[in-house]
Amino acid sequence: MKKKTSSFNPVWLIAPAIVIVWMLCVYYINGIYPFGVSSLLSYDLYNGGLPDIYQVYDAWHSGDFTRLIYDFTTAAGFQRVSLLSIIQPRYIYSLFFSREFLPRAIDLFFVFEFGLIGFTSSYSFSKIFPKLSPVGNVLISVMYAFNGFNMMYLTNIDWLDVVALFPLLMLFAVNLLEGKNKIPFFFVLSYLMIIHTYMAFFVVISLIIFGGLYIYIVVEKEKRKKAVLNLGIGAAASLVASAYSIINCAIGVLSSARFGVGSYVRN
Repeated sequence: MKKKTSSFNPVWLIAPAIVIVWMLCVYYINGIYPFGVSSLLSYDLYNGGLPDIYQVYDAWHSGDFTRLIYDFTTAAGFQRVSLLSIIQPRYIYSLFFSREFLPRAIDLFFVFEFGLIGFTSSYSFSKIFPKLSPVGNVLISVMYAFNGFNMMYLTNIDWLDVVALFPLLMLFAVNLLEGKNKIPFFFVLSYLMIIHTYMAFFVVISLIIFGGLYIYIVVEKEKRKKAVLNLGIGAAASLVASAYSIINCAIGVLSSARFGVGSYVRN
């Protein structure tokens, strides 16, 4: 009887381990919790992200789930977060801590999130580029985790989810183009477009470029039409599934002062 061999590759754990240790060193040097009283909470995260986390936390622990849809303590019941928050990692994570500890918990969440980015990238790169050496895999995975975007916009904590899922989406796109299971691609792309609609725009642009180049360079000529069809069907299905979020986001952007700022005439 033939024994089953494990498909788990220990190399996938090296990059996230390096990233987590590196993050803890940065925390130690800068006196960030748990090594001091400093915090990463600032800008959008402090003014918008943390209040949203409190909102979801209070709704769950008070049993008043209507607060997941509307916050009646603000003008005209202004919508703060939606029921979709129950499937977002940072909100679920926050429920396991005391309310007073939430700011510190979010500081710790950054460490886990960066470690997750290191893992998803290492796993995906090993599958997309099977000939990549373990050293090369670890190197580009660590570089991906500490890319310029993450360093500049890390306080937009929800955007880090997009960075973590992007390598997996690319892997699932390759599988889809090769005629394999389409479901993982559909679920990840739909999740991004429903939950992170704003950033999903850039993901779709990357898919068009990545998918187009892959089809043109890698896919055999006689299989290109089928590959284009598979990618088109997968993307279209995700667009339909996330139509409400896309339309809602578009209305919000087009009606905002930020969008119209260029139309003002200055003296």
